[in-house]
Amino acid sequence: MIMNRLKMLVISQWVFLGFGLILSQSVLSGQDPHALVKDTTEKMFSILKRDRDALVKSPEKVVPLVEELLLPHFDFHIMSRSVLGKNWKQASETQKQDFSTAFRNLLVRTYAKALLEFVDVKIDYLPGKENPKRKVLVKTEVEQPGGVPIPLDYRLRETDKGEWLIYDVIIDGLSLVIKYRSSFKRQIAKNSLDQLIESLKSGNVSRK
Repeated sequence: MIMNRLKMLVISQWVFLGFGLILSQSVLSGQDPHALVKDTTEKMFSILKRDRDALVKSPEKVVPLVEELLLPHFDFHIMSRSVLGKNWKQASETQKQDFSTAFRNLLVRTYAKALLEFVDVKIDYLPGKENPKRKVLVKTEVEQPGGVPIPLDYRLRETDKGEWLIYDVIIDGLSLVIKYRSSFKRQIAKNSLDQLIESLKSGNVSRK
């Protein structure tokens, strides 16, 4: 049960470490991305533990916190383009912007809602992979009492400004981008991109 809940949380939320990526502005440029993940994740849990009682009493305060700290450090353009796949090429500029905004807000809402539930998990950091295109795979495992650790990996890319941005999360071998791409493709085929965008805005979109 714990494993299933954690898997669903990470798959839906996709950003288990993301909250911490901006906690220290000085490490965003030039730091090894593996060290960045470890340092900022530990700082994230430190802050969440410190403020948990207040945030549990007023969970709505988590949303602006995520908005302020998380959003600047994820590549929503790349993620939105990848999630829509072929539909991105066929979309108008207005549709692309509306989808990117609605998709981002959906992820923020779902992440903020469940954020405090897994404050006490332990994360192990493993050797990752790099390639010559300024992209890195940062590998971690989320421990669970009495269970098998869950692999949780992050794909990051380095921008021309030297910042590392997350553009995908893989939980137990399942890519968040691929998961949403499959779901959204079916919904667009059944209805339309505009209807998907409206569903995302209202929070009624299916993620199956």
